[in-house]
Parts: sequence; structure tokens; C-alpha cells
Amino acid sequence: MSSTVASSIESIVLEEAIRSISKKVAEGKRLSDSEVTILILDRVTRRTEVGFSDVDKRFGDVNRRIDNLNATIRMLVKEYHR
Repeated sequence: MSSTVASSIESIVLEEAIRSISKKVAEGKRLSDSEVTILILDRVTRRTEVGFSDVDKRFGDVNRRIDNLNATIRMLVKEYHR
């Protein structure tokens, strides 16, 4: 539970930092090394979230296939024992 809260707090802080940096970029101001690092961190975080989402979808697909195979095997075993 606490890791979820910390994660959402980190997400909020990162979003606010990105907004601030985006305004600075829009104004044509120069970014510090730490601001560039924050932009990179944001990009990596977004890519990672997309990657995990894709993996979750694939696991869901595999689980459905396993469930279907399991149902088929049970049906065949049931028919065999008749």
C-alpha cells in the first residue's frame, strides 16, 4: 500500500516538474543538466509503462489460451471415462 502511495506521489511530482520544464522550453530558456535528466526519466518511465502494459496483455492472452486448453482437456477426459 505504501509503495503505491509513494509511486503516485512520485508520479505527481514528476508531472509537475515536466510542466515546469516544458514552460521553460516554450520560453526558449536553457535547461540545466538536472532538468534534462528529468525529461529523460519521464520518457523512460512512459516507455516502461507501455512495455508493462503490453506484457500484461500478452499474459492475459496466454492465460486465456491455457484456460481454453484446460477446458478442452477436461471435456476429453470426461468423454473418455463415459
